[in-house]
Amino acid sequence: MIRTEYIDVDFNLKLKKDLQEDEVICPHCGGTGLQVDDNPFGLKEENSKIHFPHKQQTIVNCRYCYNGVQKKCLHCGEILNRQKYQCDCEKSEQERSNKQYEKDLETWNKAKKIFLKQALEDYRMIYIEDYDIYISTDELEDWLTDRINTDKLWIYGTYSLDLSIDASNILEDACSDLHEDARDNISVQNEEELQELLDHWCNNNKQGTTTYYPNYEVGVKL
Repeated sequence: MIRTEYIDVDFNLKLKKDLQEDEVICPHCGGTGLQVDDNPFGLKEENSKIHFPHKQQTIVNCRYCYNGVQKKCLHCGEILNRQKYQCDCEKSEQERSNKQYEKDLETWNKAKKIFLKQALEDYRMIYIEDYDIYISTDELEDWLTDRINTDKLWIYGTYSLDLSIDASNILEDACSDLHEDARDNISVQNEEELQELLDHWCNNNKQGTTTYYPNYEVGVKL
């Protein structure tokens, strides 16, 4: 038998909210950062449209805001909830684009500059920031020839990571379910032998697995 009891909740207090220009009090929770969750349960009663007729209500964090505060777009005024962190309006997108450009420009200005000839000698791959692509130095000059305007391209050197497997980690994992001295009973010589085999295997599989990343400390001037 289900009985219903009501609990009076009286917070009898004032909350202080120091808001930034782009912040507003959440209208869903009134700035408390809290809401009532029904926690419904029970079997559907005959001729009822309610699938879970009973409740055990509790107070939880508001699903629309953080700490009773929502962000709003300073350009169009749209309120941004917890699922939307930035506005899609044209001015907001332009503002983000400008900030990204300034950040990219700062990175470019800080980079040590080398000329294309040196880059072709020093690197196997070059990163083109504007197109977010990596190009082999053997193909770079042909790629640049096909571009109408190359004056404003931000081009960077790269560094690479090769496939590697650590023998020590493998042994630690392999011995984890064995007796407590199992790992200690594997000699340094045997571990080095395993590492040599792993290095040889990785080297055989190097082609197609080597991965390149931008080296933002080296910029290439055309």
